[in-house]
Amino acid sequence: MGRLWSQVGKCPTLLLTGTLFAMGVTLSILGDKGRLVVPRDLRLRHNWAQGSTLVFTELDDGEVRLQSADAALAQFRASVVGTPSPVDELLAERHREAVVER
Repeated sequence: MGRLWSQVGKCPTLLLTGTLFAMGVTLSILGDKGRLVVPRDLRLRHNWAQGSTLVFTELDDGEVRLQSADAALAQFRASVVGTPSPVDELLAERHREAVVER
């Protein structure tokens, strides 16, 4: 795989050929006070603008995922589909207790 470093503004960019380039690899440099510049093309593709709320999620393997708050909420909701509601479980338990007390 070929690598070519290029300076784009203040941010060095790694231009990749082959597999990683197809995966959409983009580099950014962590700045002072922990600031991270999200590259323009990535912001445009995801409709992220100044003031957008972005969510960082650290996965078990150490990977960090960056997504909009809306996308993170949609992913969470999808992950709990079919999971019993704690409220429903509590109501059912109270109902069973009430039946036993009668």
